[in-house]
Amino acid sequence: MRTQIVREGLVQLEILELEGYQAPGGDFVPSRTPLCYNPHMELSRDLSVLACAVFARSRPGCTVCDPLAGVGARGLRYAKETEARWVVLSDRSSLAQEFLRGNVKLNGLSNVEICGQDANALLHTRKFDLIDLDPFGSPAPFLDAACRSLRNGGLLMMTATDLAPLCGKGERACARKYSARPLRTEYCKELGMRILMGFAVRTAAKLNLSLRPAFCHATRHYFRVAMFGKRSRRETDQALREMGFVSHCFNCCERKISRGLVPRLPENCECGARMEHAGPLWLGPLGDPIFLSQMREELDRRDFRLRAEERRLLQLLLEECEAPPFHFSLHLLCSKLRSSSPKMERVIEGLRRRGFKAVRTHFSPDGLKTDAPVRAIEEELKR
Repeated sequence: MRTQIVREGLVQLEILELEGYQAPGGDFVPSRTPLCYNPHMELSRDLSVLACAVFARSRPGCTVCDPLAGVGARGLRYAKETEARWVVLSDRSSLAQEFLRGNVKLNGLSNVEICGQDANALLHTRKFDLIDLDPFGSPAPFLDAACRSLRNGGLLMMTATDLAPLCGKGERACARKYSARPLRTEYCKELGMRILMGFAVRTAAKLNLSLRPAFCHATRHYFRVAMFGKRSRRETDQALREMGFVSHCFNCCERKISRGLVPRLPENCECGARMEHAGPLWLGPLGDPIFLSQMREELDRRDFRLRAEERRLLQLLLEECEAPPFHFSLHLLCSKLRSSSPKMERVIEGLRRRGFKAVRTHFSPDGLKTDAPVRAIEEELKR
């Protein structure tokens, strides 16, 4: 078994040699190795460190749990690069536990506890201020236990790599995992993200736990979500009022929002075509602007390798976190109009002059978030 040492942030990690599970296209395939470290997730881990640093600074004595730790890339960075008081790393794999012990020693850490419990068993028996679910696939099997384990006012972070069902390619799988219906639209990534967030909100609501987004992003092959948790019946009811459905017209690209878990959904679009429906899903803000601003300030104090890319992403997340849900694709609208695509800035300025909200989105390079109807956007595209 050949290993190598890599450096990420302020930690060094002994991992299995990367060449052993790298696909021809350059991606790293967890199924090819008993213990995966994915270099392409460095941006995700950097942003998570920023979030943990901001959160732990406001939460003295912060305890963190990474119940699916692997080699410890996330948890060890929390222990070394933030003010977290105690970090629990767990993995059922005896090989992972061996690497975890070695990496704790390699980094000289004394605020880390290693255990080999099943993730759900661990979360059912202990309480933590910050919990990070980073599975291969869906976080759904661990969400109930994580919500039970999260302390009042805590922060729950999760990764989902099962984008196919969330984005509309596997409707049955999405129904099984998330009790929701997806749609394969031009904004399917945002729709999938909102299905994931909505599932988390509904799971937490059974425990009188309100979940509210701190930040989220869709990058490469994964979704990443962070949500604040508060144990309050009133705030849980408020969170559930942000649930609903989206009805989409594949003929003219119009979409209609219906709030509530059992709303009356429109059957036909104004253009006469039949509308398709997705949900239930989260319709509220995608992030907290204050928390995102603090993450951006924290980034300025760091020397991350991907800092320039992360700064651009945080700026986009900050701009769109309270924007209307579900972006439009300018390329798709222009293809329907049989016209060339204008510069995004010109369209945004034109819509704003007419009194509409309009911002870019990180979900798509040609994505536009606005509360303007399709006809108003098309008028700007024709100018």
